[in-house]
Amino acid sequence: AFDPPHLGHTAAVRAAQSRLGLGTVHVVVANDPWQKSASRAVTPAVHRLAMTRLAFSPPGLADRPSPDRP
Repeated sequence: AFDPPHLGHTAAVRAAQSRLGLGTVHVVVANDPWQKSASRAVTPAVHRLAMTRLAFSPPGLADRPSPDRP
């Protein structure tokens, strides 16, 4: 859910990127994180996306949540 994104998220993604030799990793923010929304309030996706873009940039890319995806 990246609510909020933290160093553990960025470290795991960058380690996988390095180990697997990936040029770009797409980090996708869940539009409605089902595993979290029932137990507590979740920050709106637009704000989580902004935080994720800051956390993974540069390098990295955070994508918009799809309205069709949970």
